[in-house]
Amino acid sequence: MDRVFDYESKGYGFESLQVRHIMKSKGIIRYHEGDKLVVDIDPELARYYRSWIPKSISFNIPLHPPHITVIRGAYESPKDKSKWGLREGEEIEFEYDNFIQIGKVYIWLSVQCKRLEQIRNELGLDRCFDKFKGFHITIANMK
Repeated sequence: MDRVFDYESKGYGFESLQVRHIMKSKGIIRYHEGDKLVVDIDPELARYYRSWIPKSISFNIPLHPPHITVIRGAYESPKDKSKWGLREGEEIEFEYDNFIQIGKVYIWLSVQCKRLEQIRNELGLDRCFDKFKGFHITIANMK
């Protein structure tokens, strides 16, 4: 399980991010082969939050453009495919926490979105597949 650092006690220089805010943004729903469903987001959002990662932490930019994974085809498949592809190109609004989470491998922002939960439900799936991070935006990794 990923461990989230306590920036205040570890001295990572995140003093300006100690006040957490729930922010809003929008993205576009995209279906991919292999039962993968994502929400593409503005790359500038990830780029901005990467700029706040302390210089003492060595990280890499993810290979894939920034997105929110809704269905991770390698680990789960829709049980009801009758609505697969129905929402292609739909714009959705989501909320994210500006607090940067740093685990052993990934650096991310937590996302909340009732609409994504509804879409998963329409496809016969329950809550978000990632029980540790929930919906999230990976902004960097330490691979």
